[in-house]
Amino acid sequence: MQIDNVEFIIIKESETENLIHVQNVLEEKKRNKTEKNILFVYFLRNAPLFDPVTSHESSQQALVIDQEAPVINMSRCRRCGDCVRTCKENALIFDRQSDKIIILPEKCTTCKKCFFVCNKEAIYFKNYHTVTIKLEKISDHMYFAQCFCKNLEKQFKKVVAVLIKTLAWGTSPTCLILFINENQFSEILVKKISSKSLIVKTI
Repeated sequence: MQIDNVEFIIIKESETENLIHVQNVLEEKKRNKTEKNILFVYFLRNAPLFDPVTSHESSQQALVIDQEAPVINMSRCRRCGDCVRTCKENALIFDRQSDKIIILPEKCTTCKKCFFVCNKEAIYFKNYHTVTIKLEKISDHMYFAQCFCKNLEKQFKKVVAVLIKTLAWGTSPTCLILFINENQFSEILVKKISSKSLIVKTI
């Protein structure tokens, strides 16, 4: 299943009393016999609906996305700051108080410029867990998911790719409702989705 066959609908909702917007859109799609799969991105103010750790029911999965990012060997580091300055994504921050370099793996693009600029060989790379997705199958063509991550703007494309790859899309259009904490909402994210020539509707 390709991303260009998925319709994205962004919903920014302050209350979690019901999913009336979702229900209305689903009924409209059913009437129009759409061939598109639908991925609702539902931003909620309240606490996550799913617990990705404690639940082990057969209809549920916990998906993890790894991001390769640097590790600094502080015993070799001479605190020159070259790696911090070369990182255009601000994935490396020098903390003067602790005299250490803080790694933000969710911002890293694995360009490895920091690795090459370090002449003390103080940098190597490893995988960090940056995203956890709790996925629950409601029916053959309906899924709920909860996304736990930092810097959603950077990682949204990965989240969508993993979900599309993991879901058993059927012969009929499938609907996935992806719940994300409301504080992750941003206009930049909406623009990024729009720039991929996807159908976006903001409610």
